[in-house]
Formats: sequence, structure tokens, C-alpha cells
Amino acid sequence: MVKKIPLESIKVNGNELCLNFLNTIHHRYKPPVASYINDFEDLLYWASKKVGIITEEERQSFPRGGAEAFYKEAMDLRAVLDDLFYRIAKKEPYSFDAFNVLFHYYNGHQKMMPGPQLGWDWAPGDFHRLTAPIVRSASELLLSPRLSRVGLCSGCGWLFLDSTKNGKRRWCSMEECGSAAKAREYYHRHKSDD
Repeated sequence: MVKKIPLESIKVNGNELCLNFLNTIHHRYKPPVASYINDFEDLLYWASKKVGIITEEERQSFPRGGAEAFYKEAMDLRAVLDDLFYRIAKKEPYSFDAFNVLFHYYNGHQKMMPGPQLGWDWAPGDFHRLTAPIVRSASELLLSPRLSRVGLCSGCGWLFLDSTKNGKRRWCSMEECGSAAKAREYYHRHKSDD
């Protein structure tokens, strides 16, 4: 059985919205992989409190009818994006086929708004307002030269956009996995001296 991990404790350090969404899994290398988002209420909490996709007022306005079906749709989106960006980070072959289906659907709901800026034609309270910014973030990253900077934490398997000058970031964060890895390296270096 996978234990529930408190969503409040999740770190947001992927440096890109779509990668932060993928990092709502707890630890890629410790099966069974646990999720921080286990139902629609968790998705709303993450979207409002953790990444600010929606306001608290919007969070309260979402209907609850059909919410669990949309939660499953959001987790399917996460699986598609996770497979794509994980392969990109590992420098493995990948396909846009599954993403293109999602991209086509979401792109069909974009509209130009005053500013000018891109917005969505979904009505307030439509569940897709939660995931549309994630799909936009993913498509923008896929089209960006920053795509080559998508990295994979060697400690927990979280994905991140490496914004360091030298492009050699190895961990999701120094405080989390980096310090643990350095402590292990130190231990093994000094153990071999004995």
C-alpha cells in the first residue's frame, strides 16, 4: 500500500510549471511511487496554494460534480508529460504523439485577450482551467532552447529546468537531495580510507 504524503510538504523547485506538476510524485526511484495529489481536492490545493494557477476564490468556485473524473484526466495528462520529459531528460528517444493529441485539444481553446495576451475560452469553473496552463507551459518549453536544460535529479528522480550558469545541476535542490548525496559521498570516501 502506498502511504499518503502531505501535500503541504511538497517543494516547488522544477523552475517550470509543467515540471512542477510532474514533481507531484514523491520519489521516482522508490516503488511503489507515491503521489502528492490523490484526489480532486489535492489538485485544487496544489493549483492554488503551491503554484498559483488559480486564486483561492476560484478554488472555492469549482463544482464538485464530475470532479473525480477530471482528476483522472489530470493524472493521465501527468503520465503523458512525465513520459515525454523523463525521456528528454534521460536523452532517450521520445515521441510527441500522445502530447500532440492533448496539445491539439487545448490549443483549440486558446483565444487572444486584451493586453494582448493568450487566454482560454473555457467558462469560469471549467476544470480545464486547472490543466490548460500546464499544457501551455509544456508546449512552450518543448519549443524553447531551454529544453536541453531539462535535468533529472539523481537522488529522487524529479525533473527540473537547470538555470545554473554552467548547466551542471544534478539535484532537484541542494537542501533535499544534494546534501544527502554529498553526505553519502563523504561517508564512502572516508570509509574506503579505513
